[in-house]
Amino acid sequence: MDEISEQVTNDQELLDLGTLSESVPDFLRAPAEQLGVIETELVLDGRLVIGEIRYTGVTRRLVDILNVLDNGYLTMHAGALRDASGRSLGFDLIQIARSSILLAFPHHGSASRVNPGEVIEKHRRLVTVVLPGCEVSGYFHAALGIDPSVATTLVGNRFLALTDVTVTVMDSEMSTRFEPVALLNTAHVQAFVWSDQANSSDSVALNAEAAPANEITEPADSPLT
Repeated sequence: MDEISEQVTNDQELLDLGTLSESVPDFLRAPAEQLGVIETELVLDGRLVIGEIRYTGVTRRLVDILNVLDNGYLTMHAGALRDASGRSLGFDLIQIARSSILLAFPHHGSASRVNPGEVIEKHRRLVTVVLPGCEVSGYFHAALGIDPSVATTLVGNRFLALTDVTVTVMDSEMSTRFEPVALLNTAHVQAFVWSDQANSSDSVALNAEAAPANEITEPADSPLT
């Protein structure tokens, strides 16, 4: 009888969110009735993961969730893991090593850091980022007075955002895709290829009211903003 009681206690501990590793942020431990959801697509080396990231508390941006995890695991729900052959494995829950993520695309539910009516002036520069198996071209945004090519060397092992993105996949029939926002894992970046300033637009004003609700409208994700 004592053995049965001990087993029940052990099972309860495994199901108790309070026993999760301290490296898991509190907002990812939340009760189901308080959950927010970000519909997300992740690109790994040779695989895609499509599913939901669930959290509690204030509305959050995907880039902040990824960066606060440091080198831990990201939990996703209700999705599928696909490989290059087209094979798909559905899941209710999956844990993905943050370090294995090359790219992340927030499709819905990732909040803006810009308050409604607030205008933030930034300048952007066109860049092509070389990653294993693909190249990503888009605009990197930085605060006025900051050289984007310097800013990217200071972000460390973090995710940063590009807007108006073209992703070119090497050795693939589906060679090109277009996304409004892509988050890059700088730990996997092999090179930043910057355009001349003349090929990038001048300073721009980004207004939260100009974009649909629940979409990222401020893409500068480094500590320099």
